[in-house]
Amino acid sequence: MSDLGDINLDRQSAPFGGGGATSRGLLMAGVVVLLAGGVGYYFYSQRQAPAEPATAEAPAPAEPTFVARPAPDLPSLGESDTLVRQLLEGLSSRSELATWLANSDLIAAITTIVESLSRGQVPIKALAFLSPTGKFAVLDDGGQMRIDPASYARHDSVGDLVTSLDGPGAARVYDHLRPLFAEAYRMVGRPGTDFDDAVRGALDQILGVPVIDGDIRVVPSGALYKYADARLEAESGVRRQLLRMGARNVRLIQAKAREIADSLAALDAARTTAQP
Repeated sequence: MSDLGDINLDRQSAPFGGGGATSRGLLMAGVVVLLAGGVGYYFYSQRQAPAEPATAEAPAPAEPTFVARPAPDLPSLGESDTLVRQLLEGLSSRSELATWLANSDLIAAITTIVESLSRGQVPIKALAFLSPTGKFAVLDDGGQMRIDPASYARHDSVGDLVTSLDGPGAARVYDHLRPLFAEAYRMVGRPGTDFDDAVRGALDQILGVPVIDGDIRVVPSGALYKYADARLEAESGVRRQLLRMGARNVRLIQAKAREIADSLAALDAARTTAQP
């Protein structure tokens, strides 16, 4: 798995990261994490406050935030692509999603992407489309360099694709496919963790990206640029890549993540209520 975390801003008027790799990583952040990550944000945001000490006369058992359901009838992991395509193709009418769904081993690909994201790394081999159009540009205001807003607009198609997703539908798809994600994660995950841990980490990366409405300053760094603000330059690869999309697109991605999270929370709440 490759990592774009150490790629800075190109000084040669090329797309961020060169060859469209950055945009593929951003699409992954905006689509795959949104498909697989809403449950993670739900778990993350619904952490309960410490319970009041229980008395011997009146024990106070904690209520679970999630009640697992029996696994639905699903194909094997190796034969799941047809079902996954059927479930996902209706989430957006945009052609970019259909292009990605033409790939194989979709559950494994999504799982690997989420695991990489959870570590703050941007995989560049998972998606091979949506290279940004136009050139990356920097404006020089008397020696103070800043990213040209036109460079952010190059990634608007990613934000628009994310916005086009059916949030409640994405939640239902993920809920249905949870057993397959869990199975795939056992093959690629870190010991002592499960897919929910990876999803929590991935959503922490996405939702922790600062939304910067003003100028983002850059400084030359060899043949490249880097962020002038050392705090931004020190961010993970995922967050640095998302920052390069601009405030408009960061807001769209984060808003859709929360929409899907709310839908998953509603599904889990309904299931909990239905428990005998």
